[in-house]
Amino acid sequence: MVRQDAGAVDDLFRQKSLQEIHGILQNTRAQVEAKKTELRELVGDHYRSVLESSDHIRAMSDCAVQVAHGAEKLESLIATMRELAGKPPQPDNQWEPETEFTLCEHLMELLEMPEKVRGLVAELNFVKAAKAALVDAPALHSQVQERLRVESLPGFDPQGLIAQQAAAFRSLPRQVAGGCVDAFAAAELTPAAAAEAFVAHLVLDEAAASSLLRRFIACRSSLLRDILEGSGAAFGGDSQEGLLQRLSAAAMAFEGTIVVASSLCTPGAGGAAPPLLASALHRLDTSNEILKQKAAMLEAVFRSGGSMATELAPLGLQFVKSWAPEVGRDSGKTFSGHFEALIASSSSTTCAELGQLQQLFTQRLTAFRRALAESVGDSRDW
Repeated sequence: MVRQDAGAVDDLFRQKSLQEIHGILQNTRAQVEAKKTELRELVGDHYRSVLESSDHIRAMSDCAVQVAHGAEKLESLIATMRELAGKPPQPDNQWEPETEFTLCEHLMELLEMPEKVRGLVAELNFVKAAKAALVDAPALHSQVQERLRVESLPGFDPQGLIAQQAAAFRSLPRQVAGGCVDAFAAAELTPAAAAEAFVAHLVLDEAAASSLLRRFIACRSSLLRDILEGSGAAFGGDSQEGLLQRLSAAAMAFEGTIVVASSLCTPGAGGAAPPLLASALHRLDTSNEILKQKAAMLEAVFRSGGSMATELAPLGLQFVKSWAPEVGRDSGKTFSGHFEALIASSSSTTCAELGQLQQLFTQRLTAFRRALAESVGDSRDW
């Protein structure tokens, strides 16, 4: 409704008749009554909501008071915990059994130990594999057995599994030693890995010291023979790249065998153990008494090159002569004879292709010689 001021009312009496003015008055009164009724209905409809809102506000106030009290208690609790942390209780001398969860963890570790050892051998981490087979596995087995004397797993008797693992653990040292020998025939064997294989094998089998170098030379000869006389499919077939890879692998295996064998037998300063073997020995965890004794024993074996130093000359000479016999005798079986046969049977026949093959071969072999010299600590210019 629009509010009328005094001027507007005077205009009504000047411009409207008495009958029209009565009509406007009645209409205005009707509008006022309608607004009053609407206001009463509005208040009546929301009265319950107003009361409920009041209840909610009161409940929120009570909750805020409780939260404040809880915060005060929490601060007091934190202060008490800090005070206790500053004064830790003295440890009890009595042993308390560990939880069922940790027992299950140890059982799982026990079951996974053989696979762990095989993984270390596959990664050429022979020293760690030897420690796991010789020390870690028996210690873990004894620990689990000791715990099972005072603890149990509800609804499960692990004694059968433990007995089975004990039998598997007994063969772990033999498996690691076999893996060391198998690695001698691996094309990717590095001087450091070869030294680790020697050390790990002798840690597990001390009696093998007199024959290990001979087995190393024999395995490398087999590798070289497989490269030169086997199928070229492993190197990419008869293409120029396949031929390059095959010739490079053969040359690296031949020269690497001579250099690594020499480095394994050449004593350090003052008759100390060969540096390559000494470096592998230092990777043994001598905090363990068994490995400490083994390391001391090997230090004595390797001193001044050990028995391997006296065996190196005849074995090395035999290895070289097997691939470079006297002129005129079995020329097709010589190292150079195999190279000639491989090149003749390849698709690289033009002078340009053979020149490129020679250049790439020389680059690869030179890089290998440099890396090999650095790995064995030999600064001589090839």
